[in-house]
Amino acid sequence: MNSIEFDITDQLNTFNKLSDSMAFIVSKSINDLAYEKGRKSLSIHLSDKLNIKNKVVARTAAIKVNRSNKKNLKVGLFYRLGNNPNSNINKWMGLQQYGGTETTSGGKLAIPLRDNFARYAGVPRTKIIPKSLKISTIMDKAPSTRDKSKIYNVRGIKPVIGKKGVWARTSEGFKLLYIFKTKAEHDKKLINFQFETEKTFNKNLERYINRQYLRVLKS
Repeated sequence: MNSIEFDITDQLNTFNKLSDSMAFIVSKSINDLAYEKGRKSLSIHLSDKLNIKNKVVARTAAIKVNRSNKKNLKVGLFYRLGNNPNSNINKWMGLQQYGGTETTSGGKLAIPLRDNFARYAGVPRTKIIPKSLKISTIMDKAPSTRDKSKIYNVRGIKPVIGKKGVWARTSEGFKLLYIFKTKAEHDKKLINFQFETEKTFNKNLERYINRQYLRVLKS
């Protein structure tokens, strides 16, 4: 009986190609997954679980990625809004997660009373406070209780700056929109961001690796 020979050169070449590209495949897969799924998942989790008065601070663009490479197959997600890691908002996000005392270097903290915003100014708790009702705008345009020479009309109410906070003239009388405080206490949030992120990766990683395998084979 004659011997039967098989030419597996193509299969070996394919195997060697994949073997040589394994680190690249894994690195590219976890980087793509971090950008396409991980950032969005963490952004949604931040928005849902933390006491964020302005949902813009939890947008996907604020979630940054420490990229993986072929020699270091680790990818990390972290929060940073803007380029300054020591900015007030970045420090405040730390307070949101770990708890602590929020203070201000000058003046007082203006804490919005979102139920009153919703009822009297038509700004639901889940919506961004419009520029016309931001504390900086009100402090610039609205009268104080001592100075009644000007009136600031906005969204059907007339904000007035008092010692306790910013009041709104409404059909039901004066209602607080912002309360002034020298400090604000934040409770530690029992949120496992690590678990939520791992859940996203575990659900999608195999599909992303398979996608990279096919791209390498076609290249």
